[in-house]
Amino acid sequence: MDEVPTLWEYALSLDRFAFCFAAGLLLMGYTGVSIWEVAYTAADPTIPTTTMSPGSAIYYAAVFVTGAALAFVAVMTALYRVVRDATSATNAAGS
Repeated sequence: MDEVPTLWEYALSLDRFAFCFAAGLLLMGYTGVSIWEVAYTAADPTIPTTTMSPGSAIYYAAVFVTGAALAFVAVMTALYRVVRDATSATNAAGS
């Protein structure tokens, strides 16, 4: 018979998804702050203008998309596992 993990053990089994989600948010935040800084300096005439080259724009877009994909996949995978385990536990208890 399979042992049922405690809530603490189950939460720890999902910690890598939380780490991936946090890493994705950090990548998205880094990109957002970097683009905001360029936009802010371009809009304020008292600050020397900083421009973003097309290569930098592509780089920041790639970093943002990578972070968004990482965060999304981490959340969806964790939710899938939680729902899968909840429904399999319900099905096992009902049979």
